[in-house]
Amino acid sequence: MSIFLKTNSHYPPQARFGDYSEKYYDEFDMPKPRKSRSHLVGWVVSVVLCLMLLFTFKIPRNTKQTGQLANSDIQPFSTSQGTPNFTTNFIFGDSFSDTEFDIYGEQPNDIHLLGNSHNVKPVWVDYLISEHHTQAPLHTFNFARGGSVVDSKLVKNAIGTSLHHQITNDFLPLYTNTTNSSRLAAPWDPSTTLFTFWFGINDIVLSSDAFIHTPLDSIMTSYRASLETLYNAGARSFLFLNVPPIHHVYDTKYDTTDMKTDIYRFNKRLLTLRSDFMRDHAADMTSALHLDIHELWTQAIKTPAAFEETKEIRNTQSYCLAYLLDETAGDGEDVFDRGCEWPLKQYFWQNLHVTSGVHELTAAVMWADCLEEGMPRRYCS
Repeated sequence: MSIFLKTNSHYPPQARFGDYSEKYYDEFDMPKPRKSRSHLVGWVVSVVLCLMLLFTFKIPRNTKQTGQLANSDIQPFSTSQGTPNFTTNFIFGDSFSDTEFDIYGEQPNDIHLLGNSHNVKPVWVDYLISEHHTQAPLHTFNFARGGSVVDSKLVKNAIGTSLHHQITNDFLPLYTNTTNSSRLAAPWDPSTTLFTFWFGINDIVLSSDAFIHTPLDSIMTSYRASLETLYNAGARSFLFLNVPPIHHVYDTKYDTTDMKTDIYRFNKRLLTLRSDFMRDHAADMTSALHLDIHELWTQAIKTPAAFEETKEIRNTQSYCLAYLLDETAGDGEDVFDRGCEWPLKQYFWQNLHVTSGVHELTAAVMWADCLEEGMPRRYCS
């Protein structure tokens, strides 16, 4: 029902909306309406109806939220689309995820959720379990190693670590439920165990301008083979992170446009890989989520103040060489070198890596958009 009162359609349009100027009535040779009490009552009724509508429907407020854009217009998804309550997380990746976990040292437990991790500079993994996944312990076995690629036989790196290596040398010998030399205190439950992957950065950087000649098909074939290995070992829930916009700061042999293209190609193929993997195992796949780190960081680079975790960042396009020389230093406090314009935590980048606020943002959005049941999803699909 319309909230507007019906008016005499024979009156001029201006008159119907309250314009009582003499010329309209003289022109149409009509009697001038009187401003009676009924007219006033009508407008009061209209106002009341408007107020009723405002209180009936919730009006979203554009307020800044942790891990979300302040002005995002997000529709919530059904709680039936929520993810399981994970109790175990196996992580595979490179330096962006590395917490220096020793598979032969103390294992993750309720007291030390990361086990014997020794990283000085916290990464998103630390923030996820300390600030977000706190309603229940998330035992995190982190096989990520700095410099890792998907397959070191395809993209050569100095230390030879790769997704394939992390699975065959670290996970399979010690962490499957059927191994005789298990480091597990108890078998992990496939329904509450997450397998997280973040690869592609070094595959692009180490390939440099020859990336266009690197067989991307072969890289993705190897990626898929590694996923199948884990699936056969019981993995049923997967989370993929794509390549962030590292072209903003990385100085390579080829120009920024080429690197942007390579990032786009890799990320597009990762989506296809995920979709094909889900399709082929639809019968018993629990979840295969994709966190769009590229889009998240792009938004944070454009407007760092839009996110609670990056609101103090002032420089998003470059890094200071003085901080580059000591990348292991924590930047939770105001680490400041007089040779730099800003304290370390007010930079987005620390060479190819990022500062603590960006890691905090990554963890916050991973939790809110991917892992917390019933939350709106902007960056996770």
